[in-house]
Amino acid sequence: MQYTCEIEIAVPRARVIELMTDGDRASEWMGGLVSYEAIVGERGQAGSTSELVFAGMPGTDAPQTMIEKVERRDDEHHDVVYLLGPVRNENRNTFSDVDAGTLWVADHVFMMPPGMEQGLGAPGAAAFKANTQRSMGSFKGWCEANA
Repeated sequence: MQYTCEIEIAVPRARVIELMTDGDRASEWMGGLVSYEAIVGERGQAGSTSELVFAGMPGTDAPQTMIEKVERRDDEHHDVVYLLGPVRNENRNTFSDVDAGTLWVADHVFMMPPGMEQGLGAPGAAAFKANTQRSMGSFKGWCEANA
């Protein structure tokens, strides 16, 4: 499954990236985040691996542990791989300057076990994208309030 979401944030690009990678404040905008701990390297920096624990995620109320591997972080990119159980999400974030502040484009590529994606069907795939867009909106509102 692959999709792209985008949103404009009325905050300068450098501040958007700074806030996005501030793990100490991630729970302020990332719903259900209980902890965010570095396993390797400095959390949020290229080459780091971190563990994120959520109280619950869409579709379940059980605590979930996600692994985050930051592959690239610079003035225009924040590329991350997320691992949750058998699912791999390659998330390529690009940030560019626009008149209103920053355009954030998030490309997602999900790799799932055989049959899982088909089991989701079109409604399930649409729900993944809608959840991503909601999360981006949550970050936008929080970022604009905390710039």
